[in-house]
Amino acid sequence: MGYLVLLLNYLSAQSPMRKLNTQDFRVATRTTSREINKHIALNLIREHQPTSRAALATRMGVQRSVVSLLINELIGEKLVYEGGNEHTLT
Repeated sequence: MGYLVLLLNYLSAQSPMRKLNTQDFRVATRTTSREINKHIALNLIREHQPTSRAALATRMGVQRSVVSLLINELIGEKLVYEGGNEHTLT
């Protein structure tokens, strides 16, 4: 697995993503939308890119399997891409 990088076109003006405080947030539970967790993940990737799924899971306080599901969806939506390593992306 490579590092995650937020695609720049996601941050364009037409983006509906709202910025959140990545130092003070709650991860959505089963009773809330998965979309909230995806927004949290996108904000954390933006703030800490390049980053790994493991680091993202640690920052979100969830299991890596949860992050993998979210990231696979975000990759499918072409909002993030994965590849390389920390040294090839910086």
